[in-house]
Amino acid sequence: MTVSPLFRTLLVSMLFAACSDESDGAAIGVAKLSSSQCTEASTAGDNRCVISQREGKTLALQVFGLRALCLEGELLAELPWHGVAREDGPGRVIVSVDWPSDKTPACGSCAYDFKVELGPYNWQDTTDIKFEVRSCPSCNVDDSRSVTLSTKADERSSHACGDEQLDAGA
Repeated sequence: MTVSPLFRTLLVSMLFAACSDESDGAAIGVAKLSSSQCTEASTAGDNRCVISQREGKTLALQVFGLRALCLEGELLAELPWHGVAREDGPGRVIVSVDWPSDKTPACGSCAYDFKVELGPYNWQDTTDIKFEVRSCPSCNVDDSRSVTLSTKADERSSHACGDEQLDAGA
């Protein structure tokens, strides 16, 4: 049995399209992930908020006041946060950060502020984003923030942020 070159080209292009299609669980690039120093959770108050700014296919995201186990400043250089992001259905993205070790050198409870760039990704005009923090890769989620943000091109969006956080995020 011989296969015509036209049929072979069609089959290869269909396979390529199927493999490159963005589907549920598609990975999204995570870059420039950083956090603030630990702030004692008991004195941090409830300053949880999210700010985003989209440029092209990249979304800069700031998340304030998420709680996790404490990691001292010197150890942040040795055990930096590790982040992954994935599509969880149309218009839904989950961003998860953790330390790259199951040996958590915890010293109590802290609140952290995070900054991260996500993309490239074909953002919709509105995106449900869940940002979760873990003390280690195999731990349960310590704290998370789920928000629906406007992710239109060249637009800044905020959710439940006071003037202090907006100024800090500028």
